[in-house]
Amino acid sequence: SCFCRKRHIMIYGIGCDLCSTARMAKSLGGAHGPAFAARVFGPSEREALGLTGSIPDPLSAHKSASAAADFAAKEAFLKAAGTGLAGPFALCEIEAVRLESGAPEYRFSGGSARWMAAHGLRASLSLSHDGGMALAFCILETETLISLPHTMRASCPRVHSLPPACP
Repeated sequence: SCFCRKRHIMIYGIGCDLCSTARMAKSLGGAHGPAFAARVFGPSEREALGLTGSIPDPLSAHKSASAAADFAAKEAFLKAAGTGLAGPFALCEIEAVRLESGAPEYRFSGGSARWMAAHGLRASLSLSHDGGMALAFCILETETLISLPHTMRASCPRVHSLPPACP
């Protein structure tokens, strides 16, 4: 019997979260702001937000919105993972970074990176902010190869060598 292999992408989990930009600005600007920033944000996030010093400068409205979006990204990831903080996660190990194009992307380290690798997952991230709120949407996907009988694949050529992959 003839079988074709096909990549199959499956959603592992979906998560979304909202965060108030004013609440984030208050958390980062208070007496415990530097400790909060170190516990919640990873090195790349702190650098992008200007939170690397022991006494950070007050955040602009744009930086407050970015910080709130980064925080929402962490919460959205935890919801998609289905574990909450009960898993092997530390918030600072789940970073929302920006590519050169400006597009957001997750960067994982520590227990979060190990968990992603162990589950064979990839994460997609979308962020937005408006009207004092920031939104993050996370999709976790897994990819597998499935074998389908030739009759189920119209595009499959009839002639195959040993367990082939179809074009």
